Amino acid sequence: MMMHRALLGLVAAACVAAGPANAAAQKMFGPALEASFGVFAGAGGTFDARRGPALDMSVALPLGRMESGTLVGGVTAGISGPLSMTDICRVGPNDTCMPDYPVFFTLGAVAGVQQAIGAGFSARALAGPAYFQGAETKDAFGLQGRLDVARPLFFHTAVIASVRGSLLPRYEGETLSYTAFGLGLRIQ
Repeated sequence: MMMHRALLGLVAAACVAAGPANAAAQKMFGPALEASFGVFAGAGGTFDARRGPALDMSVALPLGRMESGTLVGGVTAGISGPLSMTDICRVGPNDTCMPDYPVFFTLGAVAGVQQAIGAGFSARALAGPAYFQGAETKDAFGLQGRLDVARPLFFHTAVIASVRGSLLPRYEGETLSYTAFGLGLRIQ
């Protein structure tokens, strides 16, 4: 968990440090569709397998200009969960087998800021509420946040690197969280 916080801090600091000196240098960004694939790591609760693949998609629309960049809002959807390939029982509390971390399908709404950072790069910071549907477990509401950095490839396509965090404060009586790292493409 400490590594996740340190990485988030580094990405945020890089975005701030690389930003232009004045708001006049900011450009207005247009609508964007993106998809990324990566890995997630879960925390909280009494679970065994806590790592696996993560797939994420989002649609974002510009809502207006701000001093710090373009105000954007959007919708996100994704899936993350462990790929358990073993039937080995790891004994947990009460001498029972610990289940794997839940597989979650997510649907959320986000808002935030997108800004140009350096030569051709852009960064976005978005956050908002999300609905988490458990594949074999209960559903929950929570929060999500995401930071991404994009570099244009050609025409209206960019490659992106993202860090996403989710918090489920009341999931079956426990607080769960997970962080996902991904690479993908954006059409903007």
